[in-house]
Amino acid sequence: MHEAHADLRALFGKGKAPAARTERKSGGLWGIPRAHSSQRSLLPVLGFFGLVLLFVALTSVPAVASLLGIRRSTAVTVAVAWFVCTAAATVAYHLTGLSRLYRVLDAIESLSLQAGVCLFVYRSGSAVSVFWLAYLGHAQLVASVGFCAQNLAVIALGPCSLALFFGLNGDPASALISLLIGAMGALVYGTMARMHSTLEASRAREAQLKHSLARFRVAEERSRIARDLHDGIAGELAALAWRLRRIPVRSEGTTLDAAESEVNHLEGRIRSVLENLRRVVLDLREEQHSWVDTLAALRERCHDLCGSRQLDFSVSGALDEPLTERIAEDVQCIISELVRNATRHASPRRVEVRIRIGDGVEVSVADDGTGLPPDYASHSSGGLANLRTRITRLGGEFEVQLRNPGTLVKVRLPAFTDDPELLSDPRPT
Repeated sequence: MHEAHADLRALFGKGKAPAARTERKSGGLWGIPRAHSSQRSLLPVLGFFGLVLLFVALTSVPAVASLLGIRRSTAVTVAVAWFVCTAAATVAYHLTGLSRLYRVLDAIESLSLQAGVCLFVYRSGSAVSVFWLAYLGHAQLVASVGFCAQNLAVIALGPCSLALFFGLNGDPASALISLLIGAMGALVYGTMARMHSTLEASRAREAQLKHSLARFRVAEERSRIARDLHDGIAGELAALAWRLRRIPVRSEGTTLDAAESEVNHLEGRIRSVLENLRRVVLDLREEQHSWVDTLAALRERCHDLCGSRQLDFSVSGALDEPLTERIAEDVQCIISELVRNATRHASPRRVEVRIRIGDGVEVSVADDGTGLPPDYASHSSGGLANLRTRITRLGGEFEVQLRNPGTLVKVRLPAFTDDPELLSDPRPT
């Protein structure tokens, strides 16, 4: 559970501590927390202050002031109001996050910006003004935090108020233009805000999918390790158990050298099991193996699993085909598990293993034992279920045939060299 929370924190980013605490509670009510954090960072705020100072400096030039129709004193008054409101909202955000205080100051800042732009339009004496560009820019900036009815009201309030003033002054044309631009600003805000909200929702879904995929991969990896432990190492330990049963105890014909030789052999096999376990845990990089060495080790393992039972082990086909560690391990696990199931559940007198290497690998394991129940192959939740899962992952085929007496299991694995992905990693990672 703690790992899952850590993954989610890593996906969404760390953020600022005070803001992060409040975002979880009120982010959905007050827009996109990511956008608020971006707008209240140092660079955007300093950039806004720089643009306002540049505008005030331009109004100091008589020609520019005459062209815009704005007095320098008016520009300075509006600029001071913008500075105060923006600074207050920014400080409140960094101290309290998306708190109620910040919401109030953010709304006041938006109202001051709208009021200042509308004042500039009104002072210029005509509704056809370049300051409407600042109005539309502000509408788009506010839209980046997502849709909010209060922000929409702020966007529409300025042009409507300006249209009222123009109408009272007997300028219906300017009033109509103000209303049209206000409607355009509301349309821009609504479209952009919903677009940003949809984009943020898509990002949240993507983060959830990434987290779910990570959990799924962990589950798949656990399942793979469980199959490796059951089919590979458990099979080897079972073979060692059979070998231990065959060691003569206190027999008159037993010599010290023979017992020592048998113990040394078992020690080597135990070290091999430990090496297999280390490979499963560390998942080392693949190295090229040969079919000859792999099948020789497999034959010895099957012989140990059969114990005193007769083993008929035969191989045919192209033994010079390329073989990776993963493929060798899968083939060994599949055949070992089939032989182990036969000796454990069927009580056979004879086990027959046939392997053909060519366009893929074909395996058949037959026994003359008591056989399996009719529905055992489809309802098994143990070794056969693990084998079926492993073979399906490899793109192979798995078939169980009931004979009289005994059981025949056929497995066909595809040509791994035809699929580079299977050749490099046939199991889920």
